[in-house]
Amino acid sequence: MNRHALFIALLLPACGHTLQVDPDFRATVEDFERTAASVGADVAVDDLVVEYGETSNAAAGATCYRRTMHTPRIAVDRGAWDAMTDAQKREALFHEMGHCVLNREHTTERYPQDNCPRSIMAPSPVGDWCRNAHGEEYDRELFGGEK
Repeated sequence: MNRHALFIALLLPACGHTLQVDPDFRATVEDFERTAASVGADVAVDDLVVEYGETSNAAAGATCYRRTMHTPRIAVDRGAWDAMTDAQKREALFHEMGHCVLNREHTTERYPQDNCPRSIMAPSPVGDWCRNAHGEEYDRELFGGEK
């Protein structure tokens, strides 16, 4: 086999898409796609692994791991997950899918009227009060819809 054929043979499997989502997280991944559609964004989660595992930030409860030419992976800390409310679980996975699916980075912008983060892509969870006050705005901002 010549060098070019070998390169292509090694490259092709890496170009495929893998979707492997633990049953505990499927509903939230489906909600992510539905929410994107509701704000006019065309988002398909088709290359992602979401599973229980060690995270680099136990306080956040989940971490997105991205590497070139590999399927992005979200590891979720089981103890943190079990302690979260449904709203906190949604925020944690939406935030990590913001990294892994949408290639978003953290933002530190805040609303001047209440000092809440302008995005769930803030470096730390936005909290119940801010989530209740700005939930729809967070969804639109995350997916690039109207602000």
